[in-house]
Amino acid sequence: MSIIDDYKNSSDDRKAELLNEIEFEDIPEKWNLLRAVIADPNEYDLARMQALKILEIANVPPEDLPSFCGLLVSIIKTDKDEDVKNYGVIASKNFVNDSDELKQLIIKTVLDAKEDIDIRHNAYSAVLSMWDLPGRKVVLEKLSADPAMGRFAVRDLASFESQS
Repeated sequence: MSIIDDYKNSSDDRKAELLNEIEFEDIPEKWNLLRAVIADPNEYDLARMQALKILEIANVPPEDLPSFCGLLVSIIKTDKDEDVKNYGVIASKNFVNDSDELKQLIIKTVLDAKEDIDIRHNAYSAVLSMWDLPGRKVVLEKLSADPAMGRFAVRDLASFESQS
């Protein structure tokens, strides 16, 4: 039986456990399963969040990067479940350097004072992962006057300046 069939035949609680079990396994179907679970808004939310947790640290094959970047953009822009959206933002830290669209969305998210503060903090972590140092500096400078995020940006700008 394939991992996808095993997943489909599992209870909701077992689905999250199964995803946890395959996190570090080299199973060819793993990436297709994760993509399908994350993309399905009707899927068990804890399974979707577990799949996104895997993406946060996964060494995704290069050929799968574009599809996961696109999926994260979609989740962050459109998902109705705030927890799933938040895990999508968390996972974006691992992909922010692989997609300009995702990077721009993360920047927009962290700068949006109306966005949920937890989501903004996780977007901030993704910004700190950006390899584009001049771009990162611009975001930190914009955030430095933000009432909720400013103190972090000022601290990280000072650290950034001392490294230059």
